[in-house]
Amino acid sequence: GIVDKAESAFERYKRLAEQLVGIEPDNEEWQAEVGYANSNLGTLLYDQDRWIEAGEIFSRELEVAQRSLLVGADNAAEVLRTAQAHAWLADVRLKQGQFAASAQNRVAEIALYEAMLANNQENSEAKESLAVAKRALGTNLHQQGRTSEALEYSTDALNLALQLVARDPGNANLTERAAQAY
Repeated sequence: GIVDKAESAFERYKRLAEQLVGIEPDNEEWQAEVGYANSNLGTLLYDQDRWIEAGEIFSRELEVAQRSLLVGADNAAEVLRTAQAHAWLADVRLKQGQFAASAQNRVAEIALYEAMLANNQENSEAKESLAVAKRALGTNLHQQGRTSEALEYSTDALNLALQLVARDPGNANLTERAAQAY
């Protein structure tokens, strides 16, 4: 079916991107292509409830992203890539019932967004991603029965989302973020 064709195409895309990195390892564009390929393939597997395979892809993506981050630590794109790899891995682990491991990925993701915001308080993308990550961690902690911590993260997520809505009140996506945090 179409999903099988998409998976095959994403796997081919990933192999080609990895070959490009093999030829020119320091090329950031090729590194980014590997990230896109991992994200596409991992998301496809995630959407099919293929948690183990998705987890393997996102674990590899996290390793690659972290290596890229070490090389270009000032590159906001690499920080964001690493944070998103943590986010996807957290989602996979949560689906597998690995609450503590999922929470660890969320904490690492949050730290990356906070570092981005320390460099630029006006980074709306980092602030929105931070709100999403804190809400997700709040939900995870609530599922573990850690209510006071869950409330703290959820309240932070709500406050961040409300700040973003105040700046852009017509943005339905931001309003949805605030509603999710509520």
